[in-house]
Amino acid sequence: MAGLSKDKGRWVGRYFVEDLPGGDGRFELRGREAKHAAASRRAGVGDVITLFDGSGWDVESRVVEVLRDHLVLDCRARKNAGAPLQVPLTCAAALPKGSREDVLVARCAELGVARFVPVEFARSTPRVRCNRSARHRRFERLAIGAAKQSGASTLMEIAEPVGLAEFLGAHSRGLGLVGSPESGVGIIETLESRWPFDEAVFLVGPEGGLTAPEYEAAAAAGFAECRLGPTTLRVETACIAFAAVSVAFLAQH
Repeated sequence: MAGLSKDKGRWVGRYFVEDLPGGDGRFELRGREAKHAAASRRAGVGDVITLFDGSGWDVESRVVEVLRDHLVLDCRARKNAGAPLQVPLTCAAALPKGSREDVLVARCAELGVARFVPVEFARSTPRVRCNRSARHRRFERLAIGAAKQSGASTLMEIAEPVGLAEFLGAHSRGLGLVGSPESGVGIIETLESRWPFDEAVFLVGPEGGLTAPEYEAAAAAGFAECRLGPTTLRVETACIAFAAVSVAFLAQH
């Protein structure tokens, strides 16, 4: 694709599509994303938008027509932006109560976490009448929204919930970290001592913490206990802190 001139039209945001257009030419943006572009962002003829599908590719396009239920775009420039981080991060955590789980997912996605795994621990909060399929779809929508907001061209993968034993049994590579308020080793010290690594997984337990046997199982699977700070954090706060510190560390290495 040829380059797209930036001197005409406004840039009116990023929009997710299931499949990117394969080359130059016209493309129709429909559904929720088209409505958002036309109604919320007031996209007009000549404005520029970015399309992405989570694969790492961006397609810059110019609006040709704004119709009642869709936008017609002229696709001009394609760029492979790739993943936001050189080392993929996985957040494996107990789900907190209520809307706090949405905060956890959205903030981790904004920070560039590659994969989120809901893990069930001995002290996890029982879920009564939880529609797992609906929750999974909601988490995927949150990941898309976070990518649009943050400028990421890839999406955080949302894994199916697993028990701790199954999760630990599948862990076979990379740096494994598990949060522990009782640990005498801080996260920065741990990251520095284990660098370089080609993948990092941080494990965060429920509000009541991991049981002693769970810590032992994590250690046997190669997970190192580390402390995030001087205070005991809620699940979503610990996940966000783990992600933020790891991102800052990787930016310097």
